Amino acid sequence: MLFYKNSEPDIVRGMRRMKKHLGRLLILVIITILLFYLSLRYSGRPVSTENYDRYQIFQKTYLKLLNHNYGDNFYPVSKKNPPRMITVFPEGLLLDKRTTSCFQDDPGKPTGYEMFFINKNNTVLIKLNLFYTPANPNKGILFYQVISPEDNINLQDNYTSIPRPIMVETYESYGDYGVLVNAFSTVQKPNNDLEKIVIDTINVNWEFVKLLESFLLETGK
Repeated sequence: MLFYKNSEPDIVRGMRRMKKHLGRLLILVIITILLFYLSLRYSGRPVSTENYDRYQIFQKTYLKLLNHNYGDNFYPVSKKNPPRMITVFPEGLLLDKRTTSCFQDDPGKPTGYEMFFINKNNTVLIKLNLFYTPANPNKGILFYQVISPEDNINLQDNYTSIPRPIMVETYESYGDYGVLVNAFSTVQKPNNDLEKIVIDTINVNWEFVKLLESFLLETGK
């Protein structure tokens, strides 16, 4: 009978082969979990509930704005159940990889709402847009401009007669959401006292923006 000094029982060799297979399987599992995490991370889907919680706060803010009492100077003229504002982005955009303006590209979760108001004198129509802007560190007024037929500073002399509306635009950021307010003069023939109508529109815009700001800061506490 022949004896081999380095021979091992079959059970030992089998256990070693099993350990190798288990090691390879463990590596495959780790790689699969890592790839799954990366797919969630870079597809825009949250790996936690933090982003979804922020979106729910955004939706609740919209409902509060829609049902808020704006006093005697402004009246909501929007439907109580306005249609969702959804934008489908064209292909080839470099700054935004989403295909729509919805949360997680879900048509049932819009990231923008629109509301309309009229002042008590029916001279200014206000359009309010609420936008979902998660993790935005900037707060305060980010943009303000006035457009009117008398603003000819940046127009060539030959084009100052181009018809333009009287509009005041204010964009204010509250962090996870932003508010764009457009105030339009509804006066049909502004040429009679154009400067006064522009000033009145500016004042109505600021009155509404300050009222809106006070309400949003109070509800955000």
